[in-house]
Amino acid sequence: MSNGPEAIEKILIVDDEENIRQLLARLCEREGYDVLTAPTGSEALALLEGEELPALAIVDLRLPDMDGMEILRRARDRDPRMVVIILTGYADVKSAVEALTLGAYDYIPKDALNLQLIPIIIHRALDRRRVGLRNEQLIAELQRANAELQRQRAHQLHIIQQMGRALAGGLQAQEIAEVMVQLAISAMECDAAGILVTPPSIPQKPFALLGSTRPLAPEAQQALLEALMAHFPERFPLSAEDVDVHVISYNDLEEDEGHWRHIETAPLTTRENALGVLALGSHRETPCDEDALAILRMLATQGSIALENAFLFARMCELATRDSLTGLYNHSHFFELLEAEISRSERYGYNLAVIVLDMDRASGLKYINDTYGHQVGDAVLREVAKLLTYNVRLADAVARYGGDEFAILAPQTGKNEAMILANRLCRRVSETPIRVMGLEFHVTVSGGVAVFTPRSGVTASTLVDLADQGMYLAKEQGGNRAFMVDWD
Repeated sequence: MSNGPEAIEKILIVDDEENIRQLLARLCEREGYDVLTAPTGSEALALLEGEELPALAIVDLRLPDMDGMEILRRARDRDPRMVVIILTGYADVKSAVEALTLGAYDYIPKDALNLQLIPIIIHRALDRRRVGLRNEQLIAELQRANAELQRQRAHQLHIIQQMGRALAGGLQAQEIAEVMVQLAISAMECDAAGILVTPPSIPQKPFALLGSTRPLAPEAQQALLEALMAHFPERFPLSAEDVDVHVISYNDLEEDEGHWRHIETAPLTTRENALGVLALGSHRETPCDEDALAILRMLATQGSIALENAFLFARMCELATRDSLTGLYNHSHFFELLEAEISRSERYGYNLAVIVLDMDRASGLKYINDTYGHQVGDAVLREVAKLLTYNVRLADAVARYGGDEFAILAPQTGKNEAMILANRLCRRVSETPIRVMGLEFHVTVSGGVAVFTPRSGVTASTLVDLADQGMYLAKEQGGNRAFMVDWD
């Protein structure tokens, strides 16, 4: 069986539902995998007897001729490194626990199947498998090492295993970065370590984490940060002001000096992205040996995979809650926020307001689309979204409710404050010329306001409906104004 870096990985899909089977096959083929499919357990077992085993199998729990758990057992017996994902239309806790106990990587109910997340789950699973294969290759190399290096190599193996376990489950980039710094300090026995990371595709500021065995003096922090920035990819020019810096000391000892005798670095890269740089700082007279540098490079490689997965996960979460055109929260996430805020208001006894805003007909989205085209209309809509975002508090949430209608959630806001906010937004939109594609537009909006009070029994849906009624009343009075509707 070939496990070389250039080999195309095989994926086996076992499901008696042809539409599910073909859909998953197309998803996997689009990601560049070699796909095998089987509608029954017996056909799947026949494929598992071949010479080239799949790297990953997606198996339906209920098949016409056998239980998917049997295929899981046989696959793991045939190749313990094979990744198996159980797919089921009859999800229950007992079968999930049994599948995971038998070594399944994941357990996915069909009614919660997310086609955007399936490729990411597969990528994460195969990334973990590749890391395991690389670790096994290193184990083989260690076993061939001569006797006098046996103890040192065994220590390195223990460190690598720690790396894999520590990094495997991380979902937050900052958490992964801290684990990498801790591992670097403990594994390489250096005096300090630092990491500088730039998220590739989500709106997040570059961050640096500096850790040491003793509290770092300002001079030591500055020297380590400058080393990280000096080795950062050239296409990402940074200054110290661009970076969110955190400093952690793992022992309460006297302050560290500012001069580093040696600083070693390793890039954080994947096939798709340059993510940053990892650095070690040492006061020792001799630099790191080759074994320590090999561990540093391996930590950088495994950490890069973990960071990229974390950023992919963060990006998917962001896309699931945001409107793709304006970047505002989408309709469904607005209701999730509103439900949570109503629960919080009930608990702590404060009011909250919902404001619904809609572009007035004379300058609305339909008029602009019909007159100037949808590209201009989209650009105007984005500018209105920016205006609203810039003119609310940080605690407020702005969403695109649909079309050219917006919704604003204002926590801890009573009736007077809500009306002041709604009128201010109407005024700011009407007073601000919107310039896009060489054109200038003067847009107005009408607003409706509804305020939730604790123990009123008003639901999230009712609250938004009341605000929507207020918006239509404002339009009937000429638009470019706000109107409040009380629930009682």
